[in-house]
Amino acid sequence: MTGELVADGGTVLVADVDGSAGGPIGSPSPWEVPDDGWLTLVPNGARLTGFGHRHSVRIRLQHWAAAPPLPTPSEPQANPVWDRSATGQLFLSSGHLELVEIFGEVGAALPLGAAATWWQLRAHARTNPLPDWIDPATDQPPHDECLLQLWQATPP
Repeated sequence: MTGELVADGGTVLVADVDGSAGGPIGSPSPWEVPDDGWLTLVPNGARLTGFGHRHSVRIRLQHWAAAPPLPTPSEPQANPVWDRSATGQLFLSSGHLELVEIFGEVGAALPLGAAATWWQLRAHARTNPLPDWIDPATDQPPHDECLLQLWQATPP
C-alpha cells in the first residue's frame, strides 16, 4: 500500500490521523518537539525537515508486511542514490497515517491495519541537485524526494 503528497517544501509531518491527541497525555504538539536532524520522531508521528524552501518535495509512503529490502545501486529506483537515510520506531494510535505539510495541506490517509501499534520507520531522502534549474516541460524545478517505509515492530 502506498500514499503520496507533494508538499511546498521545508517541513512535512507524517502523522496519525488522531494527531497529538492520540499520543501520551501531556505530550507536546509535533510542531513543538525540537529538531533531531532531518527526521524527528514525535508523539504519534514523525517530522521531516531540511527540504528546500524554493521548491516542492515529493513524499512517498509505503506500508510493508515485513522489513523491505534495502535498495541496491543496480536497482533503477536506487539511482540517483539517496542523500540520507534514517530509521526509528514510532507508536501510532489509530493506525491511519497521513502526510501533512506545514501550511495544512493533507494527503490521503494510508490505513496501516493495526491501531495502538509500534511501527518501524525507514526514511530515505534526496535533495534536488539543481535548485535553480526549471524544467521546461512543467515550468517548475524538480522535486526533492523522500521515501518512507513502515512495517510493524516489536515494542521497545
